[in-house]
Amino acid sequence: MKRKWDAREISKQLLWLLILTYLGVVGSLYLLQNYMIFRNYGGPPDLAATALPRLKEIHIPVFLCDQLKPDCKPSELLSWYTPPIRPGMPTILYFHGNGGNIAKRPRIAGQFLEQGWGLFMLEYRGYGGNPGKPTPDGLVVDAKVAYKYLRRELGPNAPIHIYGESIGGAVAIQMMDQNPDIKIDSLVLYAPFTRLGDVVKYLYPWLPVDLILKYDFNNIDRIKNIHTPLYIMHGEIDNFVPVQMGRKLFDAANNPKQIWIDPDSNHYSLWRQGGVKKAIEFYSKQAR
Repeated sequence: MKRKWDAREISKQLLWLLILTYLGVVGSLYLLQNYMIFRNYGGPPDLAATALPRLKEIHIPVFLCDQLKPDCKPSELLSWYTPPIRPGMPTILYFHGNGGNIAKRPRIAGQFLEQGWGLFMLEYRGYGGNPGKPTPDGLVVDAKVAYKYLRRELGPNAPIHIYGESIGGAVAIQMMDQNPDIKIDSLVLYAPFTRLGDVVKYLYPWLPVDLILKYDFNNIDRIKNIHTPLYIMHGEIDNFVPVQMGRKLFDAANNPKQIWIDPDSNHYSLWRQGGVKKAIEFYSKQAR
């Protein structure tokens, strides 16, 4: 005898199916979040293909493991660097965003190099063929190693400015907050966010973000401890990191600070809508 399904039982089965599907999606995103946050696609960056002048490929030593362990040995991170054409000119320490690698930003790098400035393009662990797995704390370690390299190369009083692109800005903020002895002449934040968790909630409002997010960059609290001259830029129509986050971060930051909101830019077009030129103008004023 065939079993008759009433509407209540069908609804119950559908509800269970939806719950199981939701849990499956949430579980998958939990397991895949490292890749989704740190989109380190692309192999080793090809410097020759970019035709960028003066830059050289360098390898900086970094520990990717617990140094207290006897088998922990230093690894190397491939990065690009050139000093300024004259002593005393600015050097830009470039922390790129979560997608791609340093080779994906030649037109931005080229504008800094045209000024005759120095440029250090850090390639994070796990990016561009570098060893290791990217994590917030790991990227901050890499950033600090890059800064120390520049100080050894340029001297204790040489002007160093940071260009932090989205998640690269979070790397800069955390590095500076945790290391108040680090001397940075100015900080430019490109489309920054308040917290990494806030971005995930904005993009995936149906996710239990606080339960599944392994990592976080807490910019909104850390920036209160930074007193370096600050320039924030954001696109009004940014649909990845909403402009309200840039404004909130600006309000929380200490003086001296400036903000520029471009009404026609999104997360990916801001740099070519005048963003890099604005950064160059800001750096130049700090150098006077």
